[in-house]
Amino acid sequence: MRTAQEVQEYLEGVRYPARPEDLIAIAQANGAPPSFFETLGLVPTAVEFYNPGEVAEQLERLQGLGDSGKVTKTEDAGSPLSENEPSRPLLNRGNMLP
Repeated sequence: MRTAQEVQEYLEGVRYPARPEDLIAIAQANGAPPSFFETLGLVPTAVEFYNPGEVAEQLERLQGLGDSGKVTKTEDAGSPLSENEPSRPLLNRGNMLP
């Protein structure tokens, strides 16, 4: 996991609000390791970050998904599921009958 200090170091000079592509360019220029900007590349381009703390939180979430291989929280129609709510099965469209 990246520390807040690393995030601030790699993103020094960013003007917020900033989109992932802006952060990637600055991170590369500041010598961030490829894993840092590759993880940022997973963030949808429409997302805007307003401070380094938001970036650090997003990176932590994304790296957490890679560590376990599982998604622990999902969003459905913009509304987060509660941790107590049972997950809903996903349809495997390849095996659906006509």
